[in-house]
Amino acid sequence: MKKKSWYPIEDKKCVIEINVESFEQLFDKRDPNPYRSKDLDDDIFEYILSCSEEIGLSRLGKLRIIFKEQLTGDLKVNGVMAIHEFFHYRMDICEKKIKTIFKLGFKTLMIGLVFLSISVFFSYSISKTIENDMLKSFLKEGFLLLGWVSMWKPINIFLYEWWPLTARRKLFDKLSDIKIEFIVRE
Repeated sequence: MKKKSWYPIEDKKCVIEINVESFEQLFDKRDPNPYRSKDLDDDIFEYILSCSEEIGLSRLGKLRIIFKEQLTGDLKVNGVMAIHEFFHYRMDICEKKIKTIFKLGFKTLMIGLVFLSISVFFSYSISKTIENDMLKSFLKEGFLLLGWVSMWKPINIFLYEWWPLTARRKLFDKLSDIKIEFIVRE
C-alpha cells in the first residue's frame, strides 16, 4: 500500500503551502525593521517548522506561499531574502545554544569530577577509620553515591541535551536555502 502524503508532491519532494491574504501577513507586525530583516509571524513560523519536522529533511522540497493578489518583483525578491535570512538567523541561534550547552557541559564535568574525587576520598577514608560496620557501610556507600550523582548533569548534557538542537539547526539550515515560490490564488 502506497503511503499517503498530506502535502503536495513535486519532483518526489513535499511542498509546504501557506495561504495568506497579504505580503505583510507573513511578518511579525511588532518588528519595525524593513522586510529584508523582519521576523516571520509566529504562527507562520510555527506552521513551517511543524510541517518541516513532519515531512523530514530528506523529503522537504519547497515552500509555496499563496497570495490573494499579485506581488511586485521587489516584494518577491525581498520576501525570499527575508525568509531565508530569518531561518539563517535561527540556525545561528541554534549553533550558539549548542556551544553554550557544551561549555556548560565541560564546566559541570570539571565540578562533577572534583566532587566525585572528594567523595571517593571520603568514602575510602571512612572505610579505614570507622569501626562500626553498619555506619561505615552507610557512609562509604553514601559518599560514593553522592559523588556519582554529581556526574549526572554532565553525562546528561553530553549524551542527550545537544541532539535536539543539532537536529533543529539542520532543519533551519535547510529552510535558510529552501526554494520559495509565490503564487496568486485562483
